[in-house]
Amino acid sequence: MSKARGCGVAAMAMVLFCGLGGWGLLSFSTRSAQAELQAELARSTKLGLPPKMTDLWPAPKNPSQNAALTYTRLSRGGTFSKAREAVGKVGYPETAADIRAIDAGLALAEPEFSEFVRAAALPECRFQRKPSIDVLFPEFAVTKAGVNLLAFRARNEAAKGDPVRGMRTLALAANVSKQIGQESVLIAKLVQIAEQAIVIRAAQEVLADHGRRADVRAEARKMLAALGPDPNMREGMKGEWMFQREAPRALETGKLDLNDLAKMASGAASPGSVSGAASKWNEVKFVVAMKTKAGRVRQELNATRTFLDYYQAIPSDPTLVEPARKASKDLQDKLDTGGSDMVLAQILMPVFSQANDAAAKGAIERRLFTALLNALDAPVPPKKLPLKGNMAIDPFDMIHGTPYRYRATKKEIRIWSVGQDGSDDGGPLDSSDRNRDITIAWPYPKSVASKR
Repeated sequence: MSKARGCGVAAMAMVLFCGLGGWGLLSFSTRSAQAELQAELARSTKLGLPPKMTDLWPAPKNPSQNAALTYTRLSRGGTFSKAREAVGKVGYPETAADIRAIDAGLALAEPEFSEFVRAAALPECRFQRKPSIDVLFPEFAVTKAGVNLLAFRARNEAAKGDPVRGMRTLALAANVSKQIGQESVLIAKLVQIAEQAIVIRAAQEVLADHGRRADVRAEARKMLAALGPDPNMREGMKGEWMFQREAPRALETGKLDLNDLAKMASGAASPGSVSGAASKWNEVKFVVAMKTKAGRVRQELNATRTFLDYYQAIPSDPTLVEPARKASKDLQDKLDTGGSDMVLAQILMPVFSQANDAAAKGAIERRLFTALLNALDAPVPPKKLPLKGNMAIDPFDMIHGTPYRYRATKKEIRIWSVGQDGSDDGGPLDSSDRNRDITIAWPYPKSVASKR
């Protein structure tokens, strides 16, 4: 064998050896990542997360007592939005003409509204959805509009001289909020909170002229009970978990396109976390990685581990604000510093701090409304918090750890929690600022109530 030929054979052998070595190293890395991923999935089972997407939507215990079928059917029509627009133009019914106008507006939603009212009284709401990464929730627009219509009906009933009936109508609306909260997806919890806010605001308006009546306050307490437990954001994360688990499968089946995912990647990083150039480079490396099995497994592993760390850290009690905020901050830090290895996690895991704050706000609203009822129980409102009795609330704001603000005279009661920015604005009722104080008041000003 010539020297040149020998060198060629040696070179080929070296290439083959390196190639096999590289392939072996890559194969080992893939198997290692797969083993780690399986360990994380086993961890998810121990944490109580569902293994299959169908587990998010269990069958109802009693189909005849399931409101979901009615809500799904009503979501195919448009009468509620027309009725909501009509009654919203009236606002609070201060005159006989206002009362007639609201009655006429509610009539626009019939006979569907009567169906909705019957469903609102049922104990269960179990939607039977088709498991998919792009599952839709059309019923939520209907239930929120229906809760609004019930709130207007309650205002009208009180204006006609029957505030007890008005509060019972609001108890139906409260039950709708509780029904929606039965679904283990984050958006359902947020809709639950939004519907609760509609109910509690309308209840304050009914109390405005009738808060000194013990029978009306008794019905108001029943309405509060009908809201059920505080919204559980940790429970809602089960849906986010399944959407995350579904993404890799959707890529494999072609339901989710890698190019679409890459476009999502360009906006995944939080503002200011990385420079534009670095973000674009991470996107490029992410697309390259996702075209290989090893890259896909590594991205899936990182996203799974990051989610489970967050899920394990967040409390189920919405009043535990600080642990929830710390968990969100830790999550954001991981996403911001993970580079291209965390792009899939960035896409699939928006930071949920606003959802946790919304849950805390909802819990505060309930407690402040309870405090208002307690204050109205006394012939003369107490001068300070905490109020006495079985329903007395903790006097400290769970968001900031500072005392709730409280102002009371024979003619006015106002209780508020300072806004999320920590600024005490005096408990205004007419501000649309998301950082505004959380305020419960009696009598609720009708000039504010009519601004819808």
